[in-house]
Amino acid sequence: MLNISRRGFTLIEVLIVLALLAVLIAISYPSYAAQARKARRADAVARLAALQQAEENWRADHSTYGSLDDVGVASRTSDSAYHLSVADIGRKGYRAVAEGFGSQADDGPCRFLHLTLIGGNVTRGSGPDESTANDPTTNSRCWTR
Repeated sequence: MLNISRRGFTLIEVLIVLALLAVLIAISYPSYAAQARKARRADAVARLAALQQAEENWRADHSTYGSLDDVGVASRTSDSAYHLSVADIGRKGYRAVAEGFGSQADDGPCRFLHLTLIGGNVTRGSGPDESTANDPTTNSRCWTR
């Protein structure tokens, strides 16, 4: 009599494991992507805070606020997910904008982060485009680190 010993996995068992892995990945990836966007957004918020500090240091020695080059702040975050710009530069204030690029452009309501200083008052805004503002709850979520 032949005694055949089988070792290993059957094709069906391997396919079941692959199907389970695919389901787990499909469930977990959106959560991972959202956390990655939030981390990149936190980098942009930190960069805007550094820009605000650099602007105040520049203004202490000059009659107006400065450009990105003047204050020595890079125009992109370290991973280039956000591009920074400064506009409406004057004696009493400026408007700084961080615009999401690449995968961060899919960040919906938090694609644009605005920091505006006028006469010593700072306002923080956000929106899906440069001209649209979010409601206060969404704006707070966009600026939370």
